[in-house]
Amino acid sequence: MEPADFLLNKLVDLKSGLNKTLLEKFAKAMPLKAFRKGELIAPAGRVANEVFFVEKGCVRMLYYLESKEVTASFYFEGSFTGPCISMMFKTENQQVFEAFEECKIRSLSFAAYTELLKQQPEFYRLRSTIAERIMADQELIIRFFLGLTPKQRYQYLMENQPELFLRVPQHHIASMIGVTAVSLSRIRKRISC
Repeated sequence: MEPADFLLNKLVDLKSGLNKTLLEKFAKAMPLKAFRKGELIAPAGRVANEVFFVEKGCVRMLYYLESKEVTASFYFEGSFTGPCISMMFKTENQQVFEAFEECKIRSLSFAAYTELLKQQPEFYRLRSTIAERIMADQELIIRFFLGLTPKQRYQYLMENQPELFLRVPQHHIASMIGVTAVSLSRIRKRISC
């Protein structure tokens, strides 16, 4: 199956220094998989071996804290994501990635990546660029929780991820900013006044 132009354009946007022919080869190593809403893309509790590109749909990243689901982030079309740290360092994955909507996901397995590196060592740069992008997104989540109040988190999401409010129910947004649905309602009222 030929890689989608969407993925190829995103790979070009990463400015890895690789030419289009090499980027096409890299994209071909990322097969397309379909996931039903609610289906796990990457569960917690085991060593991960893939990272993902969201071609269509929405992926939710969550954690289980004291048997409670806590939403950490949502990834929409054009996002690279996945349990990158688990894959790179062969550690147990703590995050859960689930299809929040019907999804089409392209995945890059560690085995496919290793094979690509044998053929073309230049791919190391692209892999590093993708991994850096994923880790930067995940560090932003940490800063989001540690550095902002719930009201500031809500305002940040409104300004930087407006699509979230069109596609995600309020109780998940409340979980993402670390408050109850009732508290979120109060925050929304204060902001709208």
